[in-house]
Amino acid sequence: MMHARLLWQLAGLLCLSAAAKADLVFSVTGSLDANPSIVDESSDGPLIQFVAGAWSQAVALADASIDAGINGTGTLVAYLTDRIGPGTTIADQIATSTFAVNNAPQSNNATIFTGLMLPVDTYYLTIAQSSPNTGNIAAWAATANPIVTGKPLFDVLPATFGGTLRGGIDDAYLPGSVFAQSTVNFQPTYGFMAVSRVPVPTVPEPASLSLLGPALAGMGLLGLRRGRRNESLKRTSR
Repeated sequence: MMHARLLWQLAGLLCLSAAAKADLVFSVTGSLDANPSIVDESSDGPLIQFVAGAWSQAVALADASIDAGINGTGTLVAYLTDRIGPGTTIADQIATSTFAVNNAPQSNNATIFTGLMLPVDTYYLTIAQSSPNTGNIAAWAATANPIVTGKPLFDVLPATFGGTLRGGIDDAYLPGSVFAQSTVNFQPTYGFMAVSRVPVPTVPEPASLSLLGPALAGMGLLGLRRGRRNESLKRTSR
């Protein structure tokens, strides 16, 4: 039983060495130039009703998380789609979630999604109020001078705002509304956000393998010796 216990201990060691923390894929930060308002489309608020950020990725992601720089107060609904604008339906939806912020500062990063599987594609994150006529207003912090950090092969696209009280809102599915590029002094803005992922377990470290090799060899030798002893006992008893 001793060699079996040793095997389980070594397996646990290998699992620990393979475990990894979340890995930042990319983030958008910068000087705060705008706070595009996120209000309920049925309330008497500003013309900007909901905001979308976008990015294109040239590599697939597994177990990904998305955070956005949300400040203010409100219960919000987020849609992750591979398309926005008229004609977009729930068939274009990757995920949706509802989350709350309460007097969040401008530096706050709210976790919107976790555990996503994202193939190579272009993605749109749309956020709006989900609690109508509360008077609460939240905002998605944005910058006209984005600092993009993280992995290469990701192209962050300008933020867009959509739908006004004067029309353009798709009440059946909000990402299907009319969107326009958000601007500050006629410059495109980029919403503060970050995408991270839990890396796929790596190959065990050489030190771990060096422990496993002799252990397996020792257990094999032990098994061989036991086999020979049993065979010898059988011959003696004949």
